[in-house]
Amino acid sequence: MINLLPEQYKLRFSTEYRWRVAIVIMVFIDALIVIGMTLLVPVYLYSHAEATTTATQVEHTSQASNLHDGLVAQTATLSATLKALNDASLSTISFTKIMSIVSGDKTNADRITGINYTINTAPGKTTTITLVLQGTAATRNDLANFVATLKGESRITNVNIPISDYAADTDVPFNITITAS
Repeated sequence: MINLLPEQYKLRFSTEYRWRVAIVIMVFIDALIVIGMTLLVPVYLYSHAEATTTATQVEHTSQASNLHDGLVAQTATLSATLKALNDASLSTISFTKIMSIVSGDKTNADRITGINYTINTAPGKTTTITLVLQGTAATRNDLANFVATLKGESRITNVNIPISDYAADTDVPFNITITAS
């Protein structure tokens, strides 16, 4: 094929052709970048969600570890306290024995919510333990049965309950003072 165009037009068409090819290549590269970015968005969102989940799990694990460490420390403290209480009351009854008596006499209708105790040692080496049990009983009869059972124990010397604790019929709150020696 014979090209009859003058040299000036040939040069212009050649330059325009190169520009068109460069523009097509640039558009192709831009399209690849846009498609690549579009495909990276779900991967980013998934990675971000996984990182958040992992961070939450690590936080829960560290909280559980801290809770476990706290429980171990409390257990050690309670063990030391019970050992000291048992050693301090060398007479006829120990703190753990009185607690096993109280917990053995308690029924499911009685809920103990608090225990306060004092240990008194008299000059003649007589040790008395005074417990104040706080809680609720399902009915007035359940409370009366619990108090009667406590009074029937040979190791318990005195059981006091205010008469006002018998005022309610159901969900009866109580404060029982128990003395053992």
